[in-house]
Amino acid sequence: MHTPPSLRLFALALLGLSALLLTACQPPEPEVPPEIPAQTPAALLARFEADVKACTSLVRTLESDRAFVESFQSAQVRSSQPVDTLLRKSAVGRSPEVAYFLSHEKYMELGVDFHGDPWAVAWVAKEPIYCAPTVARLSEIEAMGESQEAWRIRLFFLDKALENLSPPWDEGAGGMVEFDHFKTFVMEAHKLYTGSQKTAWLAWAEKAIQTLETSRKDVTEGAAGLTSQQQHQMLNERIAFLRQLAQPAK
Repeated sequence: MHTPPSLRLFALALLGLSALLLTACQPPEPEVPPEIPAQTPAALLARFEADVKACTSLVRTLESDRAFVESFQSAQVRSSQPVDTLLRKSAVGRSPEVAYFLSHEKYMELGVDFHGDPWAVAWVAKEPIYCAPTVARLSEIEAMGESQEAWRIRLFFLDKALENLSPPWDEGAGGMVEFDHFKTFVMEAHKLYTGSQKTAWLAWAEKAIQTLETSRKDVTEGAAGLTSQQQHQMLNERIAFLRQLAQPAK
């Protein structure tokens, strides 16, 4: 027995109406007003600090959505759709934490790294999903010139780079900052912070030298296919690079 065309159309209309009603019943996505460009270094620093705090809030929120946590770890899933789309489809997609991230994607990164990410400030508990600030705020604040606020953001990245600097004996497991990348961050600081923040920059350079000197205790014969002498020589070269920059111009 065939269903009359009129009944099929009526059934389709009911389905469409049901879908509309279901959508209407869902809570609206939280609105985050567009960000007004910051006019002062103090305002930019405050926004950077807010981004860092938002990273922690975001991963704590994501922990409640196990389906998202498990699927997001798949490289295939992450390559199939943008992060913002995956977040919007998640069970917490309408949360204030996700809304903040979606409106600040230029300044925050949500990713997966099974070896650790050197810039991460928060991780989903016991999972390789991290949130990290990008260098966008740093670029914006340093475009305004040297300032104490700019130095505080630069210091955040310098400390992260030093803490996660790949040592000569690194076996290449990942999650580290390569020395060339480290040098870039350091050289940028050396060129920019020549006035009011020069003392702070020089103090950091001395701290970095001491950190590398202390790391000599971790030299192990044969690590990464290098002799102990070769590893010490690589540390000597890194320390010499920092010492050259840390000497005040006479």
